Amino acid sequence: AMALNQWLDQALASQFPAHPNFDDALNLTKGKVQKLLDVARRAAESPVGREEVEMSERVLVRQITGPLSMGTMHDTAYVQSEEWKNHFLRHEAAESGPLTVAAMRRAINLPKPRGLPLHLQDLLILSFAAQTNRTILRYQSAVPGDLGELKDDDVLKQEVLPSADIWENARAM
Repeated sequence: AMALNQWLDQALASQFPAHPNFDDALNLTKGKVQKLLDVARRAAESPVGREEVEMSERVLVRQITGPLSMGTMHDTAYVQSEEWKNHFLRHEAAESGPLTVAAMRRAINLPKPRGLPLHLQDLLILSFAAQTNRTILRYQSAVPGDLGELKDDDVLKQEVLPSADIWENARAM
């Protein structure tokens, strides 16, 4: 059985050379990935890009974000990496037209195929949306952007926020 597992690992490695090396015991359920997305979204909303993580979730956050190069789980806080954000922004600059989910799924597999299941692709796409303040549009209408619900034609639209000065003045009124 061990030889078979090694053979399967080698077959997968040749098909998906950039596949992240997750802990074998890690069962990536949608619920676990959703917890991670919540942490990533809160980190993205933080001015310093970090989020304190409950002790019970730290191992999970470390097990997924490390191999995915999403960020670093320190002793108590998760710090989001700029790696995927920069990767997607480079691909957006090279694309003509709006940034679609399909284009982002292609970008995830560049320069080498990663073979990520859809909910992990969605995690990367939705955490990028949070980091860059984008709304997911389907037929020009905003959709919540839930794991497993993204469609290839969905568009990630940049929301233009007021400047910090305008924001502060408006809050002071």
